Amino acid sequence: MTNDTRLTQLWEAVEAERIEEEQFYAGFMEAKTLKEKAETGYAWYPIQFTSSQHTINDYLEVKIERTGEISGSGKFREGSGVQLILVRSGEKETLRGTISRLTKKQMWLLCKSDDIDDLDLPLSSANAVELIYDERPYLIMKEALTQVKSNQKEAIVKLKKFIYDKDARQKVDDYQLQLTHDSLNEGQRAAIAYAMGSAAMGVIHGPPGTGKTTTLIGLIQEVLSHEVRVLVCASSNHAVDLLAAKCLDAGLSTLRLGNVSRISEKVMEASLNEKVRNNKNWPQIKKWRIEADEIRKKAAKLKRAFGKEEREQRRLLFQEAKQTLKYAESIESDLIHQELTSARVIVTTLISSSSSYLDRLNFETLIIDEASQATEPECWVAILRAKRVILAGDHKQLPPTVKSETAQSKGLSTTLLDVLIPRLTQLGYLSMQYRMNLEVLAFPNLHFYDHTLVAFPMIAHRKLDDQMPGVIFIDTAGTGFEECRDETTRSIYNPGEVDIIIKHIMHRNELLKNKELAIISPYAEQVRFIHEFIKSNDIEIPGEWECDTIDGFQGQEKDVVYISLVRSNENNELGFITDMRRLNVALTRARMQTIIVGDSITLSKHPVYADLIRHAEKYEGYSSAWEWIHFDA
Repeated sequence: MTNDTRLTQLWEAVEAERIEEEQFYAGFMEAKTLKEKAETGYAWYPIQFTSSQHTINDYLEVKIERTGEISGSGKFREGSGVQLILVRSGEKETLRGTISRLTKKQMWLLCKSDDIDDLDLPLSSANAVELIYDERPYLIMKEALTQVKSNQKEAIVKLKKFIYDKDARQKVDDYQLQLTHDSLNEGQRAAIAYAMGSAAMGVIHGPPGTGKTTTLIGLIQEVLSHEVRVLVCASSNHAVDLLAAKCLDAGLSTLRLGNVSRISEKVMEASLNEKVRNNKNWPQIKKWRIEADEIRKKAAKLKRAFGKEEREQRRLLFQEAKQTLKYAESIESDLIHQELTSARVIVTTLISSSSSYLDRLNFETLIIDEASQATEPECWVAILRAKRVILAGDHKQLPPTVKSETAQSKGLSTTLLDVLIPRLTQLGYLSMQYRMNLEVLAFPNLHFYDHTLVAFPMIAHRKLDDQMPGVIFIDTAGTGFEECRDETTRSIYNPGEVDIIIKHIMHRNELLKNKELAIISPYAEQVRFIHEFIKSNDIEIPGEWECDTIDGFQGQEKDVVYISLVRSNENNELGFITDMRRLNVALTRARMQTIIVGDSITLSKHPVYADLIRHAEKYEGYSSAWEWIHFDA
């Protein structure tokens, strides 16, 4: 397949995915009430406004808090486009914005200050915020692919050849590390040396718990021993914020461009918005913007039916407002450029790397983390800014989410890691893992990583209890705990499995009270049901805990992880849990113990699940749900 053929195919795939999302919002969203949208995670309702403040580029950041029940799986993400529904004196208004920050109960929205009056936000119980169809990411990706086609820069031509020519090879220089990297193991240092020696593109394969992020910080430090700055990207805001936090912890001059998920105040302070707002000249910029706004409002109040003198007054007022705003924008532009040029590490999402703020900066090296979760068009948005690209991730974990079957058939879910790893003669591989004890590690190591992973000696025998196996399978076969389907969301849940999990947890209350615990499931409806079950029965889960989908929990870890597989039916249908990458993610989250709950009859129709159940039996981790059915939680 030629460069142009593949790029055209990807352009069509992005367009197919855009159409799929547009049609979803035109159908599902328009047919639902606000209450139904809130229940399924597509809206917050009701809400209240708690504060607002001016930010760069004439935006107003509005903080809202939800006051209703917290339900649904939560579809909101930093950077998502939303619609504010404002009810003022019985009249409904709508206003578009972008989520800049997000917590469980609070949301910060960026809105154009021309569109909203920060002094007059309505206090109504009918106010709401809902997700809307946002075509911006698709437009950015399509534009990037169009540029890649025609781009004749030497570096981009070389990268295109390396990616699309199956016979293309690159020389990897024998690079000698300039820094000592004393805190890294031998494999991590070798991966950095390999990446630095790669002329066009390098890949660091980091399986779960192998210190990939730590290795990338070492790589960034090594790059900066030769280069002025480095661009570091990932697909999600959360992954970007983790990288930014680690860079800051390492003492690197870091600027976080784009929307921040507020994982720490330190990352907030590293954002471009906060850096500009903390500058001594910001109060004057803000003052000029407010003055310009007030002058515009004053001019707008003058009626059109007036004489020559009034028309001149109106013209002069608008001219004054324009000039005042020009002063503010000029100083602000200088401040932004100053912050960008002084930073040595610029961290942003792949889509946000399209920002015009970066147009005046030059980058030799681009590092893309979590590359297994980034589509190829997303990656090209950032690749266009660099001469050398280092991809880091694990292609044996979950791929990017692609909803359109047409887009999938055209290769949108095939990542650059999928393309490159099978034909690379050399890459950086991290094999020492610091998360799972030997028992938790054993099955995924054998089935997904060809037994190449080694448990770090200090954690290899770290157990929850010496008398308990590291992997437990609780079998619901024969109990009648069949799956159910929610007619609204069409997602699947299994109440019987939830009952068993809660009873199992409560039975081990003392053992778990000082531990970190997670309950994960492939299905969003099961996650919602678990939350509601715990809340409605006033259950106090011991220790620090959370519940999420397997997809949502990727990249995280806990001491103990419960996995509810849900599927139990007469036809032995497994649905999307047959994707072994999803199972791999689930089985590699726990440090000390993994507990799997499922129906062995349904699951055993797949050979890997059958092996998993046999593995639990072999190491005395198999038990029947009948042992827990009559237990009083």
